[in-house]
Amino acid sequence: MTDPYANFLMGKLISSLPPATHASLVKALQPNLFTLALNQHGNHAMQKLVGSSTTTEEIDIIAGVFLAADSFSRASLDSHGHYVIERVVEKINKAQLKGVVEALHKDAVGYCTSSNGNYVYKAAITASDGEMRESLIAAVVKHASELARDKFGNYVLQHIVEHDVKLSDRIVMALLKDSVELACNKCSCNVIRKLLQKCGLDVRRQMTQEMLLPEALPKLMQDGLGNFAVQEALVVLSTTDQAQHKIASDTVRQFLHLIPHWQRNFEAKMLTVDGQMPPPQQMPQRDHSQRGRGRGGRGGGHHNNHQQQQ
Repeated sequence: MTDPYANFLMGKLISSLPPATHASLVKALQPNLFTLALNQHGNHAMQKLVGSSTTTEEIDIIAGVFLAADSFSRASLDSHGHYVIERVVEKINKAQLKGVVEALHKDAVGYCTSSNGNYVYKAAITASDGEMRESLIAAVVKHASELARDKFGNYVLQHIVEHDVKLSDRIVMALLKDSVELACNKCSCNVIRKLLQKCGLDVRRQMTQEMLLPEALPKLMQDGLGNFAVQEALVVLSTTDQAQHKIASDTVRQFLHLIPHWQRNFEAKMLTVDGQMPPPQQMPQRDHSQRGRGRGGRGGGHHNNHQQQQ
């Protein structure tokens, strides 16, 4: 299972084992499950083993190995082990999942900002519901501004935003005061744009109003990242809130002179002065009438010169 090539064969075999043989394999490997999960090649076969486990006995054995406090943390933060932990989270029952949620909640920032742990946190959000999911969400919302700026934490926020509008609205309210600054940050700009797409109408209006403030809009429009947030707002508003789209278009138009190099990008997403959407931009047509007449071209000057020399 730890061989660079044989582990793929083992994965195929594990998936096709009869239930009784599969259960026997889990029992036989119990002392080595953790070591295999952290192995570069063994973790592939372990993912198959966990994913194909169906009986309560098998899952209890696997949970007993990986859900112990030290084992869970170590595997979750490991570059190979976290893949196996994600499969474990998908398989365990609610009582076992509660222990996972409690461990993640205690160090939410640590897991969310880990290059590997953030995947486990997202898997737990997906697998949980009710009070358990709320516990995970609340911990993220509490540290939303910090996580949005983090190169891994921002993905956890985006994952939550994808779940439903109410969760998006909660995150918007946590980030609203810093939304202009976050829109200009390499990591958090993705969160701001995702929130503009997913949040509810009233909350989106609050976001756009913050962006349209006289002290904020010029900064956003001239920023290499912030300008995309403004453009995203214009695109979303054009289909969800015509009244706010007109206000945004009129306000943005006042500052177009500051960004001559991006002006056409903004104009394509704004209402015209008479309140209509601009026609779609046409790609310029290339003139092929002179094709082949250049130097060395097919039927071109080089061939004619050769005929003249004859």
